[in-house]
Amino acid sequence: MMLSNYINALSDARQAVRLDPKFDKAYARIAKCCLIMGDMIGSEQAIKKVLELDSQSNAVKVEQQGMKQLRQLEKTIQTNYDSKAYRNVVYYLDSALAIAPACLRYRLLKAECLAFLGRCDEAVDIAVSVMKLDSTSADAIYVRGLCLYYTDNLEKG
Repeated sequence: MMLSNYINALSDARQAVRLDPKFDKAYARIAKCCLIMGDMIGSEQAIKKVLELDSQSNAVKVEQQGMKQLRQLEKTIQTNYDSKAYRNVVYYLDSALAIAPACLRYRLLKAECLAFLGRCDEAVDIAVSVMKLDSTSADAIYVRGLCLYYTDNLEKG
């Protein structure tokens, strides 16, 4: 996790849980990794398991608060996106990305909103960085195409 390699950290923590199902620190790591990657369901399940193993545990307090904030932010983001208030969506996505910095979904949604606001250079940078991580990401390709369309670079496609 210290190297920002959350996928490997998550698989290591899951392996630790397979070896010892009562190892609550591994569940706390799973909760932290899932939260950072924006997987609220996985984080919620891991938090629940930690609290089952030790109801007095303080190991997941920060993750619980992060989950609560992220759920509230998602509701706010969705309402603003539906009302086409893209500037507000970008603002709230910055807050969500502070909690879940490795969440590709939030990054791509931010890039899409930036494209709608006419800030295509920033949007393309985000889309290309996501495409470096996952070259088959349809959303990243869509955002890049949207930016090319808005900047009249259709021949680049």
